[in-house]
Amino acid sequence: MPLFLNPIPWLIFLLLCVYVIRQWVKWFRPREVITPKWRAVTTVAGVSFATLSTGLSVFLFVHAAFTGGYPFYHPVELFCIRFGSLTALIGLVSATVGKGKLRPHVAVVSTLNLLLWFLDAMWQ
Repeated sequence: MPLFLNPIPWLIFLLLCVYVIRQWVKWFRPREVITPKWRAVTTVAGVSFATLSTGLSVFLFVHAAFTGGYPFYHPVELFCIRFGSLTALIGLVSATVGKGKLRPHVAVVSTLNLLLWFLDAMWQ
């Protein structure tokens, strides 16, 4: 069975997407007021960057599954690796600086995305 038809990677990406969507829903339900407003904005920016990184990862995975994979150093894959790693790293930094209940979840999603981008770059 080809690697892109294996159900385990599909399940991993599906769970990651569900986790990110759950964190957005959690953020839209206001429960706490964070006193320095810029730290709350930093956490929201971190969720945005983590979502963008997850979206790039899912796009790359689905695109590779339907096109049959990528040759080495394919421009689409390299673009997604660069910007996905950058957005995951920015999300991790903003999770470090931010404040609130959403902060550890942003750190988890950004770390997982950074790990996935690193693995994808190593498989090149």
